Amino acid sequence: MAWLVSESMCMTSSLGAYPVEAKAKYGQGPTDLSGLDQSLSTSKSDQKYDYQTVYNLSIYGCELGRTTREGLRSWNMTVQYWLAAFCSSKNTKTS
Repeated sequence: MAWLVSESMCMTSSLGAYPVEAKAKYGQGPTDLSGLDQSLSTSKSDQKYDYQTVYNLSIYGCELGRTTREGLRSWNMTVQYWLAAFCSSKNTKTS
């Protein structure tokens, strides 16, 4: 319940809101920067936003995942991305 409340608080304050054309991913932000530029040039009343950057929990993936890995991947997704992108890649040694 706490995860859903924290996500809704972020959405209410417009944190993590990107236009749909930006194709935002959880933890990463917008992935299509040309789509983001185009959407910023259009009028604000016609914009449609998504909140994929603060989307942290996939209830269907956690509850109905066929494997344990699917269930774990659907839980705390933003933190998993952050750990993989910033902690794991910085601490691994390359030969």
